[in-house]
Amino acid sequence: MRPSLLLFVVTSAALLGGCFKDVPCKAPVCSEGETAAGACDASDRGCRTLEVCGLVVHCRAAPVTCTAQPTCAEGEVPGGACGAGEPGCRSVSLCGTTVHCRAEAQCRAAPACEPDEEAGSACAAEEPGCRGVSACGSTVYCRPGAACLAAPSCAEDEVAGGACQPSESGCRSVGLCGTAVHCRPAVNCQAVPSCDTGETAGSSPCDEGEAGCRSVSLCGTTVHCRRTTLGCDAPACASDEVAGAACQPSESACRTESGCGTTVHCRPAIACQAIPTCASGEVEGQACASGEAGCRAVSLCSTTLYCREVVTCDAIPTCEASEDTSALPCNPAEVGCRTVSLCGAAVYCRETTVNCLAAPSCDVGEQKGAPCQSAEPSCRTVTICGETIHCRPAVACMAAPTCDAAEVAGPACATGEAACRAVTLCGSTVYCRPL
Repeated sequence: MRPSLLLFVVTSAALLGGCFKDVPCKAPVCSEGETAAGACDASDRGCRTLEVCGLVVHCRAAPVTCTAQPTCAEGEVPGGACGAGEPGCRSVSLCGTTVHCRAEAQCRAAPACEPDEEAGSACAAEEPGCRGVSACGSTVYCRPGAACLAAPSCAEDEVAGGACQPSESGCRSVGLCGTAVHCRPAVNCQAVPSCDTGETAGSSPCDEGEAGCRSVSLCGTTVHCRRTTLGCDAPACASDEVAGAACQPSESACRTESGCGTTVHCRPAIACQAIPTCASGEVEGQACASGEAGCRAVSLCSTTLYCREVVTCDAIPTCEASEDTSALPCNPAEVGCRTVSLCGAAVYCRETTVNCLAAPSCDVGEQKGAPCQSAEPSCRTVTICGETIHCRPAVACMAAPTCDAAEVAGPACATGEAACRAVTLCGSTVYCRPL
């Protein structure tokens, strides 16, 4: 590069730097209706970033305060929450507030309790026997009447039992005066529900308000009876059959009869003989305690059993701090010894006495010996101060120990003396060495 050109570049840069040096640089500012906040992220569509003179600000639309209030329409009055399926009641929500509106001219119904109930204060949380009844914006709280003495009962062909399970189709609950019983078809109940003369039995339930249709239940089976159209022979099951749900492809003993616009599905009437069982990983036991976790009742054909989860047992049996732990089983006659069993293991605990100086001993007429064997009824174990001896009836012993012909008796064998042996008999001992 030529010197003159280089001088021009340096001079121009200096002049430009001097020009921009004194121009004021304003910090970026959010627009009206926006507020500055933390950095924008990819999901924040309402956020934009401004950068001026090396300064950065992140702008977001200022939140709008919702002050509108919901109101009912002309001809409506606000009230309490709408009841389930309550006609003429609607809910209006706005800005997080809700009102419940009813037609002023139409709503005249008043909530009421059943004849065997009494109205009172609001129900407490999870209060048994208390329920709320709402109508036209008013609510009353009903409890079983104090003078209600009637008791619920099952039908003649039913038996009362434990609470119905979700899977039990033949179980129903009957409540009266705050008391409930759970009814199931009686075992070996073979009665079959039937329609009267002039009626046709069907498996499809009666529609709400259907004239000329009624349901008949017996022994856990229900048929729906409709008046027979004149001149039409309606289908029916045989006397030894029962009508029920639609036949399945795998049911060889089920047959379908149709006629007069009605269809029945017939099966042989058989007494309920199914037996409830516990699931894999469960064990059958006594009735579940109230609130017992891991225990459930399984009912089938009026029979109930109680199933509990199999729990792995890894606890270890131990003795008290004041006892000695031993692997030697307690003798039936031993005093101060007890067995502690847990999870299939057992330890034997014997009393420990501090500064115990007493020594165990056999009774008169007994002699101390080797540990008792399981087949020795006359042998007993005596333990005192942690020391145990084994006592047997004494037997008169007159024999004296002797050495062999090639040995000679002498003083006690020295420790490690290989050629010396002890011979014991009737409580006496001699020590023999080779001649």
